[in-house]
Amino acid sequence: MQLYVDPSDDSDLISREMTCRGDEKNWLELVCQDEPLTLAVDALGAISSSSQPSLMAAMLQSLRCSGGERVLEIGTGSGYNAALLCHGLLDELVASVDIDAALVDNARSRLSDVGYFPDLASADGEAGYQDAAPYDRLVATCSVARVPLAWLSQTNPGGFELANLYRALGAGALVLLRIDDRGDASGHFEPYRAESMPSMNVSRAQAVRLMPEHYQVESAESRPTDVTAATLGDDAFGMLAALSADAQQFILLSDDRPEELCSLARMAPGHHPP
Repeated sequence: MQLYVDPSDDSDLISREMTCRGDEKNWLELVCQDEPLTLAVDALGAISSSSQPSLMAAMLQSLRCSGGERVLEIGTGSGYNAALLCHGLLDELVASVDIDAALVDNARSRLSDVGYFPDLASADGEAGYQDAAPYDRLVATCSVARVPLAWLSQTNPGGFELANLYRALGAGALVLLRIDDRGDASGHFEPYRAESMPSMNVSRAQAVRLMPEHYQVESAESRPTDVTAATLGDDAFGMLAALSADAQQFILLSDDRPEELCSLARMAPGHHPP
């Protein structure tokens, strides 16, 4: 299994081919820790990972499966979460898709080695997976900017969907939605967070963009506020701010002025902040 590790915590990720037979000690140390494992990278950084086991367990618990539900997972990754679903339900009730065909093939091989045979496919997860629809539960182990309409149309009334909403500012909110008889969705944010890899449809170039060199803070509009930097640094507040203003990022102007903050936001035409 190919993993990407940071040997010094401050350097670029390096690729390591590891198996339980070839390097048992280091293999066990990696897979038994409650940390995410990077599975694939590109020029901008990590693009696929296996979430930490405690997060997978919490997300599966949020789905409220009692047995017999048909489940679609968006983001196959290593196949770990699909294995948990197969173990708790039945193979024929589990479908999982990933846009990376190589990850899907590797996951299929690992799952078959331990006796699990869910429906796996290489597909754009934001389009759902019509071949095995409809579903009673949908869980996204990647993050999306918005819950796709395709997911709603492929979920039975009374079903639940759990999705990680992505924003450059305030990422990590998990929304649990219930589908009503009209196909509409409503729900709440779960009390725990996740920072899943963004869907490949998310503009990651914007997510990692730093302040342009030509941008001059002195020429920007500024207004006084009672909101402190500490408040805007709070994850929950950051997500609410991002949802309302589509904020891209915020940065402190300088270390010696911790209460001063620059917020960069992309506003919709005609929209003005309160």
